[in-house]
Amino acid sequence: MSEPALPYLSNDVILSLALPLADIFMAVERAMSEHGKGAVELPPKIGLHTRPGTFIHAMPAYIPALNVCGMKWVSGYPGNAARGLPTILGLLVLNDPETGVPYALLDAQWITAIRTAVVSGLIVRACVAPKARVLAVAGCGVQGRHHLRCLLHVLPDVEQVRLYDVRVESAEGLRHEAATYTQAHMEVAPTPEACLRGADVAATCTSGRLEVQDDWFPEGGTAVGVDSQVAWGQLFGKVKLIMDDERQAREFEKHGKYPGGLPPVHAELGQILLGARPGRESPTERILGLPLGLAIADMAVAQLVWQAFRSTGRR
Repeated sequence: MSEPALPYLSNDVILSLALPLADIFMAVERAMSEHGKGAVELPPKIGLHTRPGTFIHAMPAYIPALNVCGMKWVSGYPGNAARGLPTILGLLVLNDPETGVPYALLDAQWITAIRTAVVSGLIVRACVAPKARVLAVAGCGVQGRHHLRCLLHVLPDVEQVRLYDVRVESAEGLRHEAATYTQAHMEVAPTPEACLRGADVAATCTSGRLEVQDDWFPEGGTAVGVDSQVAWGQLFGKVKLIMDDERQAREFEKHGKYPGGLPPVHAELGQILLGARPGRESPTERILGLPLGLAIADMAVAQLVWQAFRSTGRR
């Protein structure tokens, strides 16, 4: 007797489910809060590096409170854009926590993009100064698109959005797309400095080399960086640093991810969500979030996807 085929959810199928952004925020926040309690199983990523500046990572995770476990096998190849391929590609397998039997295989492209941006949104929501009105996004590819939407979700009072990308057409495309869901004034900046300088909230989502200067980041500013190369190194030691998982960050530090070394970490996001550590403590302090991306967030979103898929009656 043959085993039933493992269901595979393609990126198109996942997108067709149109999961509400608020639901995704709730699921990821729950996962990160469980992490803050120390109530998840999350081994450090292991990876292969077949070309300079690339990675293929194995990312297993188990969240007992959500009864979800599995692993993501994800690659990041910045040079793919020139080949007409996505920078981030991957597969995610869900296993039954009771038996270990795999029960679904999901494309991880959208899941990776949205959970990354939602984690950034949670950091900003927890740490932003009152009356933030100017939002800047540098890097308008897949991550920039998702970050803009997620940051506007947690910052409904933003009045001005600045966008920058080395490909002007990408920034212009995002400006037109965002005009369908926000009333904020949108502009495309000609340089990274024109985009980022003085912004109340900033997100850098670049795949090339960007170096944010100290005097671009104002008092009271809040920023997140998910760049393929760390863009905020010149501010290390001058800002309050938030990570999603310090242990994994220290492992990456050993392999040279943070030139000059990683400064002291103020808190992990889960600790802030639980109230175990404070977020913003002063209206003038500068806060920087550098999330690495955790498999628990992938699993939380994948579980939502699977439940939504099952509710459609499809197999």
